[in-house]
Amino acid sequence: MRRVKAFSHFTGLFFRKSLHFHHCVILACCKCRRRECGHCDKAEIGALRSFGFLQITLAFGPSIYERILAMIVQTAYVAIPTDATAMRTFVAAPHAEGRFPAIWCYSDIFQLTGPMLRACVRLAGYGFVVAAPEIYHRIEPPGIAIPFDDAGRTRGLEDAAKTPVADFDRSCRVGLDWLTAHPKVVPGKLGAMGFCIGGHLAFRAALQPDVGAAVCFYGTGIHNGKLGKDSDAGSLAQASRIRGELLMIFGGNDPHIPSEGRETVERGLRAANVNYSTKLYPAEHAFMRDEGPRFDPESTDLAFADMIQLFRKVFSA
Repeated sequence: MRRVKAFSHFTGLFFRKSLHFHHCVILACCKCRRRECGHCDKAEIGALRSFGFLQITLAFGPSIYERILAMIVQTAYVAIPTDATAMRTFVAAPHAEGRFPAIWCYSDIFQLTGPMLRACVRLAGYGFVVAAPEIYHRIEPPGIAIPFDDAGRTRGLEDAAKTPVADFDRSCRVGLDWLTAHPKVVPGKLGAMGFCIGGHLAFRAALQPDVGAAVCFYGTGIHNGKLGKDSDAGSLAQASRIRGELLMIFGGNDPHIPSEGRETVERGLRAANVNYSTKLYPAEHAFMRDEGPRFDPESTDLAFADMIQLFRKVFSA
């Protein structure tokens, strides 16, 4: 497995959440032995266990040492068997020993691109086993990341239009079962999250009885039912099946989910008595994708913090 450091783009905003502070400790500890902090290796782990660990223990107590190890992340690709072709999945997990809650993560229509992989590693660094599948594994060859251009957008939308919702649901169930059996996952602590079409897929993952929390980042089609090959997936109509807590995050300038669409989603969730909350940021669609003109760093950090807050509240209980 490749081992990387889960750094955040967070700013001073996170002092109040005691998150940015821990990242600063990692940097200081690495620098006591090395000038580079871009990748984690045995030398840096050794620094944590020797001089750096001593400094941190004296200043903050031994618990911070375990927190730092949890922020060191291992990554790998696995092929999860399904009823069709294998589902190639990116997995990021804390290097530390022990078990952690698990999050099933859905990409946008471009599959496992650089922004998606970075988001997964960042999330894993907070103490989660993160798994992100190639959502078009039944159509595309393994290892395809669709480019962020007009042709790629067309290709991603066409792939979605070829995929029945039933296929998305079957793959979801297989993925959740795979995570449940993972040796680093705490039994009974499963969550989901996703971006764009993946936000809708995360919403549908929340329909599964063992998903305790889900975060939907600007999920398309929830308000009008459109998902994949189906003109009406009926996702909102089935919201009463959601047993966990739901967080809906939108961009106020997103033309794909206008204010009327957001109101429709909220009405449906209230009618279904779902335990949910909504956050609206002054941003465009795909504002969390850290490539391209729509990227909004401040809104991204705030929305990411909302997600971490929910998952920690639900899974630390």
